[in-house]
Amino acid sequence: MTIDSSKLDVIRLRLLNDDNLADQYRALFTLKSIGQQGDNRAIDVIYEALQKSNSALLKHELAYVLGQINDTYALPLLNDILQDTEQDVMVRHEAAESLGAISSLSSLDILSKYANMPDIDISIRETCDISIKKIQFDHRDGKTADGDNEQNKIPVIDPAPATKSTDVTANNVEILRESYLNDQLPLFERYRAMFGLRNIVLNSNSNQSIHNAALNSIADGFADKSVLFRHEVAYVFGQIDSPAAIPALLKVLYDDKEHEMVRHEAAETLGGLGADSADAKNALLDFAKSIDAPKVIRDSCIVALDMLAHEQSGAFEYADGIEKA
Repeated sequence: MTIDSSKLDVIRLRLLNDDNLADQYRALFTLKSIGQQGDNRAIDVIYEALQKSNSALLKHELAYVLGQINDTYALPLLNDILQDTEQDVMVRHEAAESLGAISSLSSLDILSKYANMPDIDISIRETCDISIKKIQFDHRDGKTADGDNEQNKIPVIDPAPATKSTDVTANNVEILRESYLNDQLPLFERYRAMFGLRNIVLNSNSNQSIHNAALNSIADGFADKSVLFRHEVAYVFGQIDSPAAIPALLKVLYDDKEHEMVRHEAAETLGGLGADSADAKNALLDFAKSIDAPKVIRDSCIVALDMLAHEQSGAFEYADGIEKA
């Protein structure tokens, strides 16, 4: 995708306009597409927005997209974000996860530093540890021959590669569930089981009992002690795209004792799932207007409502930046 400078600048201005968060998201995902075609100007614009935006929610999404573009050009920018103690925990966590997504051996030193730093938020430490293990896994000896290379049906870079789950059976659901819910295992291994269960859900539409067993197993992860883990559960439900997850997500969103990182992820997932759910739409509307809700929750619901409107419109492309440029 080649885009001239004038159109890129229109998209840039949309991204930098903190008065319209939903439109910023649409501009961002347009830049993601541009960046994935090798145009590093998109990365520069995303990093500029990271420096200028006042929204922790947007900045965490900006950091996420830098990883999904998957270009080593972004590595020093992500290093800066991870090291910036003025950034929100969600933003620094996302920078660490994006370093894992790009998966350069050169990132191991900085990730190891923060994985072992006792005085920073545990979500950052846990993310760094997962990213270290992902990079080591991606660069392991014998990778081409060991048979542990699960094909991802979803066009994203997961924070951990799925445990191989082509065996869509009730027995395999139980095996993965045991690892997934075992809080004595490293989070990297539990994430792998989580994405394995996700893949079983996606591959088992013809077998409702296995489909439901895998889906319910994932939902049980909301009881885990790790905030980072619970937030990933909410994210995975968005990838699964099943309305059956709506009740569990609504419970998370309404739980004011739950961590903001988890509630915000539940809200955004509801925006993708709730096109036919009055309960989901009403909850998002309530929180978007609530002056008592934390800002990151309100902002997430604003973005989610825009996603929901897009789903209901039947429009093909959510990232509409080039069309509007």
